[in-house]
Amino acid sequence: MSTLTDSRIDTGAVDRIRSDSAATTESVGSAFNRLGYLAGVPILSRAECARFLHLLRTQPAVAGADWDKGKHVTSRLFYEIATHARIVQHVSELLGENVMLWGTSLVVRKAGQVHAWHTDYETSNPHHRCVSVWLGLKHVSQKSSLALISRSHLLGVAVKDVQLELGKKHVSADELADWARAHDPRCELLQLPCTAGEAIFFDGRLWHGSDNGNLLRTRVALLLQFAAPSTPIRIPDFTGMPWPPRFHEHPLPASIMIKGDSSESVNRIVPPPAPLGGNGATQLRTLIRPINLPLELKSDTGWSFHEQFRGMTSNVSDMECHVSVLAPGKTPHPPHQHAEEEVLIVLNGEATLRVDESGTIQPKTAPAGSLIYYPCMHAHTITNLTSSPLTYLMFKWTADDAQTAKAPVPMTFFNGDTIRGSSTGEQSFKMKLLFEGPTTHLTKLHSHVSVLQPGGGYDAHVDAHDVAIVVLEGSIQTLGQTVQPHGVIYYAAGEAHGMRCVGDAPARYLVLEFHGRHASMKRVGHPISRAAYKWGGYTLHRAKRFIKKLIKRK
Repeated sequence: MSTLTDSRIDTGAVDRIRSDSAATTESVGSAFNRLGYLAGVPILSRAECARFLHLLRTQPAVAGADWDKGKHVTSRLFYEIATHARIVQHVSELLGENVMLWGTSLVVRKAGQVHAWHTDYETSNPHHRCVSVWLGLKHVSQKSSLALISRSHLLGVAVKDVQLELGKKHVSADELADWARAHDPRCELLQLPCTAGEAIFFDGRLWHGSDNGNLLRTRVALLLQFAAPSTPIRIPDFTGMPWPPRFHEHPLPASIMIKGDSSESVNRIVPPPAPLGGNGATQLRTLIRPINLPLELKSDTGWSFHEQFRGMTSNVSDMECHVSVLAPGKTPHPPHQHAEEEVLIVLNGEATLRVDESGTIQPKTAPAGSLIYYPCMHAHTITNLTSSPLTYLMFKWTADDAQTAKAPVPMTFFNGDTIRGSSTGEQSFKMKLLFEGPTTHLTKLHSHVSVLQPGGGYDAHVDAHDVAIVVLEGSIQTLGQTVQPHGVIYYAAGEAHGMRCVGDAPARYLVLEFHGRHASMKRVGHPISRAAYKWGGYTLHRAKRFIKKLIKRK
């Protein structure tokens, strides 16, 4: 078999490739479409690479769902690496707003191993829209990283087609380059620059291979594979290695939406794996909680708490929803602060919200339908100053990887009268944005109010984030159930859902979207192996012992 280190591989294109990768968003997409790749994109630090590999060694091994490329479904660790913010940003620039993760695999090449030139079976169709990410983890250099032929993704054929045309079982890099240049003189044979923590993004149809033949250490990388959800992904039938390739119709490989929705999907979309840790006892799935007013009010305390659900989700470590009833003249607690973020929605009656504004507690009158968002550590309480019971619903959440957000969503209040008049008209579906932006615990918190006319709605789709809905008026049919006013719907990320307005009156409802961060490696909190810490020829442990001896001598 020919190796990849043929004489005409261009290893001096580092500056050109890196400049393409560092271009603006528009030119990045243009360069990728033209060349078929982006190289040297920084994703992880070396410490994060070491941490990931340590976790692989110390955690129980898991098999992939359906096939060996399905670890994103069974392993939270693989899922969170694949949905790293920098990876998602670049992939969505290349594929668009709807992005599906369908393949994850660890690629280990021992010294002397060569991965022959090929086009991946699953993405060899010229009409597929796929992006693969080759992420270096250990012992990765330009000599051991991917080699490819630029623009080969536009030739409309796979490496196997060229082998058959030339009548050869194996074709060298030079032969492939000659064939490609005969059809497009601009094609180049390249060995791409890449070190541990950097990624190569390439079109799934691109001709590529790798060579660890002249190196003495085992190279480790991750292959992450994404597609537009309208692209059918099937498991290849490798029996006899036929060409054109054959595919199994069942099972459809499990895929996860990581951005947008899958309304046009022809694939099997499943929820993400449960997060590691988390304060919730169970992982929340899609659910409906009817809330029939009035609810019980405890006469001894003048305040009643009715939990609706609680658990962890694929986006936050703890999500809670409860409904409270407050007697006239009562306050459940003095103004207080807490790390959790909250959204409060008044269901019935009129509340007086007391919130911290410019360092002082100020009142806000909130009739039924009002909404208020309390950021992390924002002082607040609620009082019922009317002569009737007050009922309000709260969503409360936290995440283990809290971060200071840039331009975070401030304390935000919407009066119920404003919300009721905010989206009107005869359109079958209409929505009005209330607010959106990053928070301490979320990459984005989004809220809007929607109106569905009788018979209006939308077909089932999948979101990459969690969605909560509170029905204010009318009736909604979803998941085979009819939800009346005050009912709560929770759509878990990755689970299909659609809805219709049933009855003669329009349906009005509030929507909250919870877009989460992913940080399992940070949550685990284990030390990196001692071998990662060297100081003057000593391990960190030996260095500490040496320092203690010096202190004792003094």
